[in-house]
Amino acid sequence: MEKRNKSMKFCDIIDFDTEKHSWYFPGLWHGVPPMAIINQGYSENVFQLKKYLFTLLKERQSPEPQNINSFMEWTKSLWNAVKHETFIFSFRNILVAEAYDQMSVKYSELEWNFRKKVHSNLAKYENIIKNQLPENLQNVTSDILEKRIKELLDREETHMTQTLEQFFKSGCSNVHLIERYRGDFLIYVKSLRKDLEVMASNKCWEAVRIQNVKSEIQIIQTKIQQFIEEKVTKHLQNHRMNHSTPNERELKLEFNALWDNILQEFNMTRLRKHRIEIEMLEQLKREMKNRPGAVTEKLNNVKSLKYYEQKSFEMNNIYMDHGFFWNIVEFITKDCYKKLSHIAHSLAEDCQVYVNEKINTEEDYNEMYCQNLLDMINHKLDEEEVRKLHPTPQFEVDLKLHVLGGAAPLFQNMHDNFGINNDPIRVTNKFKPQYFSIFKNRMLYKDKSRRHAEHFCEQCLKPAIKEHTYKNLGKEIIDDMLKCADAMMFSSRKHFQLTLLKELLEINRFENYLRYVTKYDNYVKRWISKYIVKKYNNSAELDNLVSQIVSSIGKKIKAALQEPIVQSSQSVSQMLQVFSMELKKDLVLSKSAMKVTSFQNISNIRQFSTDIAYFLDSTEEEIKSSIVSMGIEDVLPKLTFKPQDELCQKIIGCGKRCPFCDAPCEAGGNNHQYHFSSFHRPKGLAPYKCSESNILCNSTCSADVFSNDSFINSDTDGKWLQYKDYRTIYPNWVILPDRDLNSSDYWKFVLKQFNDSFAKYYNVEPADIPSEWKRLTQKQALSSLQENMK
Repeated sequence: MEKRNKSMKFCDIIDFDTEKHSWYFPGLWHGVPPMAIINQGYSENVFQLKKYLFTLLKERQSPEPQNINSFMEWTKSLWNAVKHETFIFSFRNILVAEAYDQMSVKYSELEWNFRKKVHSNLAKYENIIKNQLPENLQNVTSDILEKRIKELLDREETHMTQTLEQFFKSGCSNVHLIERYRGDFLIYVKSLRKDLEVMASNKCWEAVRIQNVKSEIQIIQTKIQQFIEEKVTKHLQNHRMNHSTPNERELKLEFNALWDNILQEFNMTRLRKHRIEIEMLEQLKREMKNRPGAVTEKLNNVKSLKYYEQKSFEMNNIYMDHGFFWNIVEFITKDCYKKLSHIAHSLAEDCQVYVNEKINTEEDYNEMYCQNLLDMINHKLDEEEVRKLHPTPQFEVDLKLHVLGGAAPLFQNMHDNFGINNDPIRVTNKFKPQYFSIFKNRMLYKDKSRRHAEHFCEQCLKPAIKEHTYKNLGKEIIDDMLKCADAMMFSSRKHFQLTLLKELLEINRFENYLRYVTKYDNYVKRWISKYIVKKYNNSAELDNLVSQIVSSIGKKIKAALQEPIVQSSQSVSQMLQVFSMELKKDLVLSKSAMKVTSFQNISNIRQFSTDIAYFLDSTEEEIKSSIVSMGIEDVLPKLTFKPQDELCQKIIGCGKRCPFCDAPCEAGGNNHQYHFSSFHRPKGLAPYKCSESNILCNSTCSADVFSNDSFINSDTDGKWLQYKDYRTIYPNWVILPDRDLNSSDYWKFVLKQFNDSFAKYYNVEPADIPSEWKRLTQKQALSSLQENMK
């Protein structure tokens, strides 16, 4: 096509005949529009192409039979592409888009199945780690990572690859139209496998760190319980020698005195308390010790993170290296300044989310949490788009002080709560009623097997089943959502965008559009969270999911109780040890609770198992009732696997945005080479100003890249560059042309409707709205949206 000479790679060509497949199209206009006449050679050559297409259709051996409807659709799209002189870039053919969307939906389905398998098995492996003795932790974890998880990942990767290949062969209509993307989707599978491998490794080693801490606490607790049991046993023996039989009131007074003496005599040591903010500050200083002198000097003068605890992060001129911008116009420098400010606040929010997630685990603080925060900041600052803004070392150190300053008191509170909840005296006193029950029954020569079983269900099985439920409920919620009536919106990014944008249009409020445009990731996550709450709030659906999980583990417990190896145990203590090993993949049973249950317990093993099974039914009902009565809003933070985070990651994908209008990338997978969006918007919504003026830009990049207009920004080093050459600066972005003149009506309507509001928010002048935009209606905007999302 005349004036459209762009490079093409070999992988872009599906089939090529050197003699028949080369066509020349002169420009549509003979001269400069609008006064130019139509070029006759253009129409003649297009007519010849149409005739040839009919001939080619008859001769070509296609993977599936062609029909007149698909041919008409293809010809229509081809004609639009040629008419708008965008032929060389992309057909924007609906059949291609539909085939790609089918492929994306299938990939999304297989990706979730892969993730679900890994998370399900990972939950079991974490339980195995938490059931290990300290001396076995390293070897068991290495075996899990090097053998079991590797085998799982190999198996699931192969299955996903083979299923995609099969889908390419027989499951996808018009598959020949997207043959060029086959390799991309197979690469996505390998990338997914790598991500899951890293995630699994991090989870397992974190489980090891947690277990190491709890093992130290368990050692102390075991010593305390042994001391208590020795004293109680000796006291019981003395009573038998005296042949005295006190009443229940006397027994209680006697036991309380005995208990107090035991605790006083043992002289329990408290858990060591750490000054978290001091440790975090030292960790920051160690990490930045090789930075420039000004940074080292500043850190040396910081004596405490408390100064940064409540302080908001405010931008400063020293945060950008202005030496790189000395020859660049002022409005670009200001734009970079705003971008750096946005990155800082966005990163601080992400770090806060991470801190909240760790706090909700109710585990002890670990120095890795501080290191992970620093790694999050380092990773972001190392991204190319951030490096182009030339942040200074002062920006880095102040941002880290701000993030750690906010996190330190929360981590301190987390550490303090863990210390309180695991305080030896507190934990020991929790078992006091059970020890008294044993003491009373032995003093009165009663053997209440059922009472032992009831205590075991309450103190040991109930917490373990609750933890199991919280570990698996998030996965079941996603599974349920991907099978419900609204499942299609989560099947691909395009379908989700359609749902989101339709709702925005129905609400038609500036505040909603502003949050969507300026804080897209945050908006999506909040929207998904609200959707989950609405779906499972005050409904039987949450009850059903919880009941399925609890009932399933209940059946496993009852089956384990009937295992011959459990039934043949010689003592209750041995029976509980064997029982816990039978369930080591599913439950983490409290060793302290099992020790109390086995103390002075001479129950018949078969009867004791029967009694546990009997009380288990009521325990299951109590767990179901307690979780469901909390409500989904209170349940979500307790889930190990957060459904809102997983769905958000599934929808957001790579997280890249159009460099001009900020439209989110819709390409399949997370590690694709090229980014694209099917629905670009007026650049002023980004916000993007017209050159050096202070006016919002009203043009769309999907039209600009096929014009002779130019742009200038920090990425071009302050030099003007034609939009059509944008890929010399942004090689990973493919900006497709509009299908027709009405393609962007949705966003044109939004800018027209809220032009003054956006201008006021961005502190600029409103965009110049063309007269035809002013006539756009909400109905036309919806029609444009639906047409674009086909």
